[in-house]
Amino acid sequence: MNMSNFGKNLNIKRRDDKPSKSGTKARFIELVTLFDELDKRSIELSSFGVQLTDYEDAYFTLVENMMLDLYGDWKTELVMWFVYDRMDEDGNLLPLLVTDESEEEGNEEEVYIENAEQLWDFIKKIDKKPKK
Repeated sequence: MNMSNFGKNLNIKRRDDKPSKSGTKARFIELVTLFDELDKRSIELSSFGVQLTDYEDAYFTLVENMMLDLYGDWKTELVMWFVYDRMDEDGNLLPLLVTDESEEEGNEEEVYIENAEQLWDFIKKIDKKPKK
């Protein structure tokens, strides 16, 4: 195999390292929605007796690790909750229990998040709170 011409006609266009804010939101929503759909598809297939866990585990690990690199620990933890734990076995929406530690009593509230856009808005709301 002759590799001397490899890359000769390769045209690489540089993008900004920082995507626009709207691009970031749209990308987050798309990634989380696709990740959620993949998980639902996997669960649906397993209900028909098709077990792809050994095959899919590497892909799910890849997605989870990429989320960690893109969004950090606590945001990825929320994404994982959204994908894996926001619904019970019957498809009922479960609340995320949030404790506000900025208040002395540490009030706990239930937050219901139905879709990736609501998850984005919730993350942005937490991001705006002052850090201790």
